Amino acid sequence: MIRHDSDFEQAAGREVIMNISNRSNRPMTPEEAEAAESKRRREMLIGLFRGRWHWAILLALILGLAGAYAGYNSQGDEYEAGSGIEIRQNAGGVFVDDPLREKYLAYVNSEIRKMTSEEVISLAMSLPEWTDHLADRPDALGEMSTRDFAGSLRISAPGKDSTFVSIRFTSEFPPTASAGLNALMKAYKQSSESEQSSAIKVDYEVLLARRKELENKERLLLDDRALVMSDAEAETLRARLDQKLAELSIRERQFSEIVRYLAPLLDQEQNPTPRLIEELRRSDPEMLSLLNQKREIENRLSYLQEVRRLGDLHRDVQEATRALNQIDQRIVKKEDDWQGGLDQISLPVQIQDKLLEKQNLSLAISELESTIDDLSSKKSRLDRIDGQIATTRASILGVDQSIDAKQADDIDRTFADRGRIDLGAPAGTPTSPSNQAKRTQLAVLGGGAGVFTGFGLILLVGLMDRRLRHASDASLGMPDLNVLGILPTLPQNLNEPEEAETAAHCVHHIRTLLQIGGTNRVFSITSPAAGSGKSSLTSALGMSFASSGTKTLVIDCDLVGAGLSRRLGVVVHQPLEMVIRRHKLLDDETLDRAMMLATTRNQSLAEVLLDQGAMTNQELERADRLQRDTSLGILEATTPGRLRSCVARTEMDGLDVLPVGKAKPADASKLSPTAVRSLIQQAREEYDMVLIDTGPALGSLEASIAAAEADATVLVVSRGDEKSVTRKCVDLLESVHANITGVVFNHALDSDLAHTSYASAVSQDRRPDRSSRRAKVADLKRSARFGPLGSAVAAYNNTDEPDAAPGLSDPGESFELTD
Repeated sequence: MIRHDSDFEQAAGREVIMNISNRSNRPMTPEEAEAAESKRRREMLIGLFRGRWHWAILLALILGLAGAYAGYNSQGDEYEAGSGIEIRQNAGGVFVDDPLREKYLAYVNSEIRKMTSEEVISLAMSLPEWTDHLADRPDALGEMSTRDFAGSLRISAPGKDSTFVSIRFTSEFPPTASAGLNALMKAYKQSSESEQSSAIKVDYEVLLARRKELENKERLLLDDRALVMSDAEAETLRARLDQKLAELSIRERQFSEIVRYLAPLLDQEQNPTPRLIEELRRSDPEMLSLLNQKREIENRLSYLQEVRRLGDLHRDVQEATRALNQIDQRIVKKEDDWQGGLDQISLPVQIQDKLLEKQNLSLAISELESTIDDLSSKKSRLDRIDGQIATTRASILGVDQSIDAKQADDIDRTFADRGRIDLGAPAGTPTSPSNQAKRTQLAVLGGGAGVFTGFGLILLVGLMDRRLRHASDASLGMPDLNVLGILPTLPQNLNEPEEAETAAHCVHHIRTLLQIGGTNRVFSITSPAAGSGKSSLTSALGMSFASSGTKTLVIDCDLVGAGLSRRLGVVVHQPLEMVIRRHKLLDDETLDRAMMLATTRNQSLAEVLLDQGAMTNQELERADRLQRDTSLGILEATTPGRLRSCVARTEMDGLDVLPVGKAKPADASKLSPTAVRSLIQQAREEYDMVLIDTGPALGSLEASIAAAEADATVLVVSRGDEKSVTRKCVDLLESVHANITGVVFNHALDSDLAHTSYASAVSQDRRPDRSSRRAKVADLKRSARFGPLGSAVAAYNNTDEPDAAPGLSDPGESFELTD
């Protein structure tokens, strides 16, 4: 009997329960999320190399050696000659004060640029030190240009508390290194001495030329100033400008007063406002005459209507009314003419004077603004020219002071001290290469690049491989899913007891994790694609649950493949009584009496019918054939109260099977969520554990329905499955709100069993001897239809007898059940 490693299983169960609790009860802290993400990336990287480490190491070793060889030989031997030049700016030598030190270093850097200039290098290549060497230079090295000569130089500025400039010349030919360095040092010495002899003369010429240039600039500026305005006009410019500004202010104030006076009387288009029209009504003679005529007609009309009491139809009243309307029309027309500006002559004289004054002030303001703009422009130009003249005169004064300072100093002695150059010792011919350390570094870099490339290529291969290859791949990219366990790759002929024992233990381990700490009783088992081994796992888990004393029902809900029903050969026929009634082989009264006798005598219905002479042997044989043509299964079990009549009982205590029955792939449309829910409810009342074997989640309708209605879903993936297909399967199950309790990895390699934490090993010191295990393997022939995995569990169940492997009846055995 196999004894499980209970400590490991309990620890693994606690780990799964803890993961589920952490996901559902509390969110992770940012630190935990970051650590989990880092762990996931690390596991993903290691997973890409799994199974390819030997190729990665071999390729990295080959490419690393090749890269090291190429890096070392990327450069040939180089020889370096070295010396230096001491450049002292003052007789005092080294500077201590930082500002003076910075000026000295700037001077030295300018000298270093001079050493690498085209002029000095051309001079060096024309000296005998270099030309005599060219006769001995190998032809294979070719001629050297001034650019190549400069590229071979390495010049370093003096360090702290030093005035020594380090110079190094590198070449593949040792004599070239020493010849080039000595020629450069001599050329720089000659060039510096030539510059020192002409430095004083050059400085004075530069200063005098600068002074002459500034004087010419001053004359041009004075001429420009005279063109703008004479000196006499310039003196009165400010006074005239101030006078014009004051006059402009007065005119603008007068203009504003007129505008304020006219604003209530005239609008912006100079048309009369209602206020002006009212004043015109009181002052215009013609308007006054019209108003007097209107009053007279109104008085006459009032006399006719009120005194003489004449009606509106009387001739005198009508004439007076017409006369009044004509007068009103003339008054309205007059007001309209004023409002439209058609009658300007009738404006009051005072308003006409104000309008004329406003026009004159507007012209005067425009003339003043033009004059002020002209004077301001001239003043701005004069101020700018005066500023430039002042700057130029200050520059002339500065040049004069520089000339005086030059004359006061002892220029010859200063330049002699500042420009003194001491050449270092002539360089000798180097005897050993100087770049051995650099070639070693290049070799290390090349080797590192080769190793990185080797691992990178294998990593790229891993990224391009979209298949699940190892157990660790089952959770890569899906960190929220637990790996419940792995199943080994088993041959069809399971002859080795160790393989069968390991497989049985893996199934028991998965069953244990599903039992520990959980309240789920209905599990749907599906896979991304066909051939992943979900039916084998379902039957094996059913036997494992049953062996633990759990009353278990295994439901074959794969209407397309029907793998579980075909593998187990389970067929449940209708009872003989239902067949007889359906085909009306007997009348109901005779059949009911025969059933009562069968119950009383404890005989079968066929025996009673034959004894009573109700049916002959031929009629019973026909009924038997008709019965064998019937098949009950999952479609019939969805009807409330029909589950028990559709279930096949196995020889293993506590394990029943609900086959597909007569359902065909087209019958998947008959399985609604309500029907499946009814089936599961019946199963809950009869069984402790229900396992539903469905078709692939991506290719069957019943898989989604069963996953949505079950308490939890177990996803079976197999080595070689596409990762993208697995991801789509998980997305589909999550979209129907399925509770994915974990993943089982099938067809795992031996390395997965040896390194994963989900497959516990059986302790060697507690295993039975090999002969006993051989006897158990022999029992696999009785349950070969279970498949390798189910056969292993059937052989290694929890029983003390080696030959007591439980199983179903022989394949094809019929089950006649009564309601």
